[in-house]
Amino acid sequence: GYKTHTPELDFRYGFRGIKRDEPIKKGDIRKIYIDIKSPSNPTKQISVDNVFYKIYIKENAYNETLIIDWMPLNVGVCENWFVLDTSWMIPQSYTLDFKVVNKQTVKTYPEQIKFHVIE
Repeated sequence: GYKTHTPELDFRYGFRGIKRDEPIKKGDIRKIYIDIKSPSNPTKQISVDNVFYKIYIKENAYNETLIIDWMPLNVGVCENWFVLDTSWMIPQSYTLDFKVVNKQTVKTYPEQIKFHVIE
């Protein structure tokens, strides 16, 4: 049978380097961390090999414009991160999604982080 629930993928997470709905001045460069917590020990931060992010503009409930397609995060000792360079981004609202790929299973965390590039 198929596994409908995979507890090893019930990661808790947090993020640093950006706040929800934060206005970011065009040209700012940020190091964004996605902190993945161990499913068995939610206080323990772990690094995961297959964490990806994408950035898009959500135009309405049905349309989105992809800005950066799924890209792997860098893997540190106990962290996953990437650099967000806003110098080329048009001032407007963006959405950042991330996903974890583990043992043939994909867990996507959609619309977790929205931010606004401003002049």
